[in-house]
Parts: sequence; C-alpha cells; structure tokens
Amino acid sequence: MKEAVKKKLKEISECLKETDVTNFNIGLTSGLTGINLFRVNYLHKENYDEKAQIINGYVYIFLEHLRRGNSGIYYADGLPGTLWYLSYLKNKKLIDIHPGFFTDFEKKIDECILNNIKTNQFDLFYGVIGCLLFYSEANILSQKKILQKEIVKHLKKSAIVINKNQIAWQLYHPLGKKENNDKSSVNLGLSHGLPSIISCLLKFDTEFDEEIYPLVKKSINYCLSYYSSSLISSFPYDAKLFSKLDANEYNSRLAWCYGDMGIACMLWNAGQRFNIKDWKKIAVAVITKCSNRKNAQEARIVDSGICHGSAGVAHIFHRFYLYTNDLKIKKAADFWIERTLAMAQFSDGPAGYKRMHVNELNQSVYLPDNGFLEGVSGIGLVLLGWLYPETIDWDRSLLIS
Repeated sequence: MKEAVKKKLKEISECLKETDVTNFNIGLTSGLTGINLFRVNYLHKENYDEKAQIINGYVYIFLEHLRRGNSGIYYADGLPGTLWYLSYLKNKKLIDIHPGFFTDFEKKIDECILNNIKTNQFDLFYGVIGCLLFYSEANILSQKKILQKEIVKHLKKSAIVINKNQIAWQLYHPLGKKENNDKSSVNLGLSHGLPSIISCLLKFDTEFDEEIYPLVKKSINYCLSYYSSSLISSFPYDAKLFSKLDANEYNSRLAWCYGDMGIACMLWNAGQRFNIKDWKKIAVAVITKCSNRKNAQEARIVDSGICHGSAGVAHIFHRFYLYTNDLKIKKAADFWIERTLAMAQFSDGPAGYKRMHVNELNQSVYLPDNGFLEGVSGIGLVLLGWLYPETIDWDRSLLIS
C-alpha cells in the first residue's frame, strides 16, 4: 500500500501546483493557507530552496490580501488561521519573523476575543478558540495574562452547573443552523462543542492551573456521564441538559468533527496535561471500540476529507497508534487509509476526490475541493503522515494533539 500512497501523494501535489491563486481565499480550512500547509510538508525531505520558493510565494499573496483588506477575523478563513500557519513555519525554522510582526494584529484580535466572550462565541473556527490557537502557536499566549484571566473568569461565570461535580458550557456558533444553537442541549463535538473549550484550556499557562483544573475536571465529568462501552458509539452526538438519553441516540458518526474520536483526542490531551491516567485509559478504550466500526455506511462516512471523512478517521487512529503501539489501532488506521485511496473515484475531481455537500434543495452533491479541512490538501497531509509520522505536527491546528 505504501507505493499506492506515494503515487496518490504525487497526484495531489501535481494538482495543487496548478491552483489558480486568484480564485481562492487566503484561509486555513478551505483556502491557500491549507494548500500551502500540504505543499510545504510534502517537500519535508527536499532541499530548502524549493520549499522557500513555495513559502515566499505564499507570503507575497498573504501580504497582498492584507493590503486589499481581504482578511477577516475568523480562524477558518481569516487572520488567526493564516497567522497560525506563519507561526507554524517559524517554529519549524522555515521562515524568520521579526519579533514585532504580530504586534500590529494583536490589538484587532484581542478586541475580537473580548467581544466574542460577551456573546459566548468560543467556536474553534468562528470565535475565541481559533484566535487562542494562533496565540499559542506564536508563543504569545503566555504574554496575555490578563486575557487568560478574563477568559477563565467568564467560563467560571457562564458554566452551567449540573451538580457539584459536573459543569457544561453551551457555545454559540455564529454560522450554525438553529439546531446547533439549541439551548436545551450541549454540543459534544470537538469542532464546535464542549471538548473544544476543554482542549483550549489545556493551552493556558500552568500558573492558572488552580482555576483551570476544576473547570476541566468537572466538564470532563459531564462528558463522561454520557459514556457507554456497550452501545454503537461511546458518546451521543450531543447531550441534553439535566437529562439522560435513549440508547438509540448513541449512534454518532466516526469523524473528527463530531462523535467519539474527537472526544477521545480531548481526553488523551487532558490526561497528558494533568497526568490523569484514567482519562487517557478511557480515550484509548473509546478509540479501540471505534476500530470495530468498519462499515462506512453505518459510520456515516460519505467522502474522504479530514472533517468527517475517511482521511480524518485514519489520521486519528494513526495518532493513537503512535501513542500506544497498539496493533489493533494500527490495523484500523491502515484500513481507513486503504478506504481513502479507494474513494478517489471522480475523474473530474482533484486527484480523484470530491467532498459531499448538501445543497439548498437538501440534495447530496459532490464538489471538487482543494482545501485542508474537507479537500485534497487535508487528504494529502493524512497520507503523508501515515508514511512519515514526523510530518503530522499540523494536527494541533485542529485540537487533535
């Protein structure tokens, strides 16, 4: 299978070279930043000059977008995501950034964070958490003591107290459907829900641990109150405030965005941060149970991207294999890598791939996508990481690690 993966990676690389930069936004999840993330990592063993050419071209386009005022304040498609990527390149020693470069952007992002706190808009892609991921990657977060303190203060105040050992938060998703902002439920997805707040708190300075640890522990307790080792999925799609769920609601999909796998990532990372072996043990148990789900229809896998497709599933299995050396988990990663290769069936899609989209008529259609979150750039990063584990450090941009 390694040769097939290498061949597919070459196909993806070639098609992304032809990207028409004039027709793309600069964003991380679906724009040029995500594409560049793949292209630079694909050349991880090549000479610096070739990577430098790609990076310099990207930086020029980034500065052009700034000059034209085309960069918004969302992590998904605006400044925080692009600045996260520039920080990532700096941390890999692929570019030099002047110490004062980010200063011009910080005031705008700080204002965005403080305004979003007021409306409980913590969403990873469209709120506070994405901005904090940039600050963390740029090693700026540790300088933002007052900001960290303000966020902790708000989370303590806005927490919904279930009982003395459990709390939860409801996140507002500005672009979400009405049901995503249901005030009677708690979103358990890593992309837009409670696990993302927990994952974000793990990045705060240790000097805040006395306040952060109780928040993390009680919110994890709330998540674990819905844990089942015997039903189809270990956790439901979402949780109902102050009530239990029926067994038929434990049928969440296999995916990064929602369901068991994202919660397992959060539990593992929290266990690492606070040295809680039980959280890590449950995370591995959840992933091991997920490894038994190999029916794509039952698991609701209808395309290949990172967000809710076969590549994202393969990557999380691979990440947990690297944590545990568990061969059953490795076999699951290999299974979904093979499935990802097999899903490249579209003659008019980049490298054979398209993503599934539900249109305004509620019809499922398949669309080409070069992006990171749902498209071939992300698929390429997963395939590359399966071959070369040293390249998977990009996944911290999605709270996986």
